Amino acid sequence: MANDPDRYEAWYAQKLWNLLPAIYRAEDSPDFDRKGPIRELVERIGAQAAVVRRSVDRLWEDQSIETCDDWVIAYLGDLLATNLVASLDARGRRVEVAKTIYYRRRKGTVGLLEELATDITGWSARVVEFFRWLARTRHGLDPAIGFPVPPADAGFRLQQAQGLIGARTLTGAGGLADLRNVHGAALTNTAYDEFFHTADVRRGRGMTGWHDIPRLGVFVWRLKSLPVTQAIPVPDATCPNQYTFDPTGRDVPLFAAGVRAFGDYWISPQPHELPGAITADLIKTALPELYRVPRPDAPPSSLGIYHAFGPGYDLVPPGDVASDPRQMAGKPWIDAERGRIVWLAAPTSGPFRVNYHYGFSSEIGAGAYGRPVPHEPLLPISHVRDGALVQMAPDPGGTVVGALVIGDSLTYPKVTDVGPIARAELRAEDKQRPVVRPEPPVAEWAFTGAGDATLLLDGLFISGGGDLVLRGSFERVTSRAARSTRGRGNPMPTRPGGDPRQIAGSWGRPACGSRARCGSSSSTAASRGRSSRSEPPTDPGVGSSHSRCGRASSRPRIPRPPRSP
Repeated sequence: MANDPDRYEAWYAQKLWNLLPAIYRAEDSPDFDRKGPIRELVERIGAQAAVVRRSVDRLWEDQSIETCDDWVIAYLGDLLATNLVASLDARGRRVEVAKTIYYRRRKGTVGLLEELATDITGWSARVVEFFRWLARTRHGLDPAIGFPVPPADAGFRLQQAQGLIGARTLTGAGGLADLRNVHGAALTNTAYDEFFHTADVRRGRGMTGWHDIPRLGVFVWRLKSLPVTQAIPVPDATCPNQYTFDPTGRDVPLFAAGVRAFGDYWISPQPHELPGAITADLIKTALPELYRVPRPDAPPSSLGIYHAFGPGYDLVPPGDVASDPRQMAGKPWIDAERGRIVWLAAPTSGPFRVNYHYGFSSEIGAGAYGRPVPHEPLLPISHVRDGALVQMAPDPGGTVVGALVIGDSLTYPKVTDVGPIARAELRAEDKQRPVVRPEPPVAEWAFTGAGDATLLLDGLFISGGGDLVLRGSFERVTSRAARSTRGRGNPMPTRPGGDPRQIAGSWGRPACGSRARCGSSSSTAASRGRSSRSEPPTDPGVGSSHSRCGRASSRPRIPRPPRSP
């Protein structure tokens, strides 16, 4: 029973042992602490009986596609005549079987194709019927377009919804391109192309053969949009009245929340409904959808600025946020491409907080996503909130035994050394991303182990200019779903203190502590065995309309190539 983590085999053996008459149990062994031959036999029978009982219990679970084992998916698919794709992973095959009847009922619709692509790949998708992008001569059965009506007219939204005019260029359906809108021209050959093309009858390969009557285009967004709630922005010392959304002081592109509906409520998604980087043009055209008052019956808002009001924080009304830097007039303006707030009249009565989304390729490193609690021995749990002091005091025995849970995503500027440690956990609450950033910067944050100590750091975003130091003796040190950085893109080094031979475990690099580059359609993350410089996520191909400190510039931003390790 060495490999019995849930103690089920031991429980089953004890259950069988208690069924024996007491006279046989008493005569089994004269030594109370030593097992006799009958007890050994019963434990072996109990271990096999536990295996059989597990299999019987799994038979009930295998009747449902949501709970069955991976090898059962193909058999359940045969019952529904599902043509499974062999190259799909277990998650994709499970979803395909679970929604087979649902897919068949909606067969032949664009909404089904978008939902199918999203379910199978795990990425957000938009399907475009390329025949709608064909230039053609309009006939008498087509609805009349005429001249585009003013945006304030009620017919403007109707023409947009019917696809008769472009949302930005106002180009008529099937007509000549209106090249006066720079952003509309930049959307060419994307999922939101507003220009029309001649038929391309070549065989589709890459960018050829797109525009034809039977062709469909599936555009996917491979990055995940992860939320950060009630973070404390950082003022830029070199640019007055500017604050970074990222609580470490880095320029990080802001992303839309990317929440949409399928089924009976499906509509073709707009740019603000997909998990892509928010551009300056999107802020101007869709600020009411990106920044709005949260409601229980509505999708989460992508952005939010909260100022101090009494004991709590209230959302700055959407009408008090400028959508264009030329119309600020004391209002805060959001530079989404750089992840900054430009607020000439920032509140002086106290700090303010922000909600935002950032993009990354997966749910790794410190982030506001669900993290299962590790199966560790139960420890006394204490909580800390509202940016209070992060400390773990020793118990009456003189050692630290317990877990400290940080319950929000605020910045924690004060920490104390931890030790001597027997068993300690310092972790973030589920779906929170607290930032530990000592101010003023400390030279080191030390964790001292006593004997065969164990230490767990879970879900923390550690930033600052000091070192994370391990002293004493540790049996195991685990860094789980954590990230460390100096802020402004420099990684926070971690080094053991004292005799390295006293540390039995190893201090691994955090999952996101290496160089990362994020974009609107792709993301890469590389890890090395040694320290490397960490760069803020960038958005390849998106031009920046503002230079340093927010001054206007017509020169586009060119992403820097990754530095050599």
